[in-house]
Amino acid sequence: MPFTFDEQNLLVIYSVQASNRTEAIQALEEVLPHLEADETELRKLCQSVIGKLHAITDEEYLALDLTPGI
Repeated sequence: MPFTFDEQNLLVIYSVQASNRTEAIQALEEVLPHLEADETELRKLCQSVIGKLHAITDEEYLALDLTPGI
């Protein structure tokens, strides 16, 4: 289940200080309560990334190319 371009960019932003998959999940989960009611697309994107991170192994996370896309 590959990450989309937008999902990968979101993951790059929130995993800067995450040294592993669990920390990346925590970083994304921490942002959810701060999203405004009208930020539904960003909320869905965060939830999608969190779901995909739960579905992969730590080894798969470490193998991800977390280079920012342009």
